[in-house]
Amino acid sequence: MAIAPLSPVVASMPASAETSIESVGAYLREHAPAPMERLKAVHDWVADRVAYDGPAATGPTPPDDAEPAGVFAGRKAVCEGYARLLAAIGRAADLDVEYVLGVARLGDGTLALHAWNEARVDGRRVPIDVTWDSGTVDAARVFHKAYSTRYLFAAPAAFESDHRSLAQVAASLRMGCDARTADLCLQVAQIYDTGAVVPGDTELAASVYRAACDAGRPEGCNNAGAMYALGRGVPQDFVRAQALFRSACDGGEAAGCTNLDLVSMVVPNG
Repeated sequence: MAIAPLSPVVASMPASAETSIESVGAYLREHAPAPMERLKAVHDWVADRVAYDGPAATGPTPPDDAEPAGVFAGRKAVCEGYARLLAAIGRAADLDVEYVLGVARLGDGTLALHAWNEARVDGRRVPIDVTWDSGTVDAARVFHKAYSTRYLFAAPAAFESDHRSLAQVAASLRMGCDARTADLCLQVAQIYDTGAVVPGDTELAASVYRAACDAGRPEGCNNAGAMYALGRGVPQDFVRAQALFRSACDGGEAAGCTNLDLVSMVVPNG
């Protein structure tokens, strides 16, 4: 697919128009009146002005890398920050843009949590991955800027070949995880367990925790045990909880050992 050039509206934007998310949105609203042209300009501003924070991708995400105001000020982000900033500027530009959390297939074939956007323009659904359109990150986690429109103009079916919604992935993972997807199982289960990012679903969380446990992740066993001990998403079952905590403890999960001692007070002969 040919890469469209950077929007001339973005390329010529004066610094005075880039003082806030609102000022960028207002400028694009005025100078790119056609909705699709404006959407590309929003995409191009974020892809061109923000750099990927490679070192932050392997540890806890700094708040300024994820929230729109922090990303706008620091001009660096991880995927969550790219997508949240694009949604914020899109809304400021009077566009219908949503933040999407899901799972993407990376270049090496592995699956990882990822964030992107979906816009509605003239009744058309437009998926957007501005993170992947901003550049690449090498093995040393160094970002290399390389503007693209590959994940702006892709047909939805092509986009979905390597992007899947969280709900789709969770439905698949609850049927079973393996060593390759066990970490992803834990992450997805925790998202649905806490309900902080998407509406909580404790029944789904419990089943995916169990799948992670079956795939050999002691933390999954401990978390599944907690669900049974508390009756969250599953009927309360101290015997089942005890067995899961024992698996966690045997696997080296310290919290599992502590919880095993506690639940054994209720099921002393388990």
